[in-house]
Amino acid sequence: MPVGDETVVLARVLSCPELFDVGSVREARRVARRLLSGELEPPPEFLGLRSEAVNEVLAVTEGPAGRNVAPVGLRLFDGTPRVALYRGSRTRRNFEESGRLVACVNPDPIDFLRALFDELPVRERAGVPVAEGTRAFLVLERVRASEDGRGVLRAELRVSDWGLLHPRPRALVRGEGAMVEALVEFTRLHLGEEHERRCREALETVRRTVRSGRYLRAVRRLEERLGSRS
Repeated sequence: MPVGDETVVLARVLSCPELFDVGSVREARRVARRLLSGELEPPPEFLGLRSEAVNEVLAVTEGPAGRNVAPVGLRLFDGTPRVALYRGSRTRRNFEESGRLVACVNPDPIDFLRALFDELPVRERAGVPVAEGTRAFLVLERVRASEDGRGVLRAELRVSDWGLLHPRPRALVRGEGAMVEALVEFTRLHLGEEHERRCREALETVRRTVRSGRYLRAVRRLEERLGSRS
């Protein structure tokens, strides 16, 4: 069953009424109750995720490598959650054994650092292990997985449960930061060639991690301007 206080869920519904086409507090309250009963599945945006993007989340896994918390890119390019896991990581070893991970939506990059240094506590919420600072979480289970030619395990997932712990969840999206970095470097092109190189590298990160039409059009505009300088 979904995890969350009705007041928190209601506040979230009221903050994004367009997701459920609600026009009154009464309708929002009805939606909140349907969400908490499991009758209604929330869209990714309700839990602070971006569709058509790679969302950086903290993955909690349990298995042969013990309980582990680590940053993972959750891909939502076509509405289906997917992850790419690399050889040698504790996350991958646990996931291969259990076929399950908890994706914790946390907007604080310092908590990602704490996770890498094994300093981020994990607590149980209705039997689900959740990392400290989590605003929303998704329990994800393996649908299918295969290793590509580079040794990367690519897995398609399904949402088996979810929780909302804060009325304003927001995942980190690498492409957003990369776009800002590209724009900063673009303003410094006159200072030397290294700034053009950095700008192009940042734009490539945007292209790989965000498939929103707005972002891709912005990438093309900047690349065209860079090309006109050649």
